Amino acid sequence: NFTSSFTLRSDARVQVQVDAAPKNVDVMLMTKEQYGKFQEVSGNPTGGPYAFKQSLSSKQVLQTDKTDVLPAGDWVIVVMRPKEALLFQDATSANISVTVY
Repeated sequence: NFTSSFTLRSDARVQVQVDAAPKNVDVMLMTKEQYGKFQEVSGNPTGGPYAFKQSLSSKQVLQTDKTDVLPAGDWVIVVMRPKEALLFQDATSANISVTVY
């Protein structure tokens, strides 16, 4: 899993771009608070009660390019292989770009 965090001092337009190869990835952008909940349940195969910003997140993609306005606060982006891929340990690289306007 790859994670990176950033803080917005005011509401801002954010662009999330991911280019993965050769296998697809899940991309989730969430508040720092929701990331804490995500960490608590990440070992649980059924998931759990955490939320992420749907408009800037994607499941099982090779490429994504999404833009939306986020409120001020602490944010975390998580890029990971889908759960079923963990059984095969496929190597995948991903270029991740988060741009704030």
